[in-house]
Amino acid sequence: MVRPFLKSAIAVLEEAGESLDAEEIVRRAIEGGLLDSDAADADSAMMRSVLTNSMRQKGEISRPSVQDGRFRMRAGGGAAA
Repeated sequence: MVRPFLKSAIAVLEEAGESLDAEEIVRRAIEGGLLDSDAADADSAMMRSVLTNSMRQKGEISRPSVQDGRFRMRAGGGAAA
């Protein structure tokens, strides 16, 4: 389940071109057909967890980054998901 969340987050953030909070990432992913869910609150918590864990594991080579609770794509793209 983690991989679809990370892939959808990266797709949403690349398209957005701006920083978004986890709730907005999930909303856009569901609307775009990238995630299929009726539990947006649980999905937001899962999205935060997946993105945070990816950044913790990959450090500076992580594609997404976070500032003030909002996620964005790192300049230069970082490593693949």
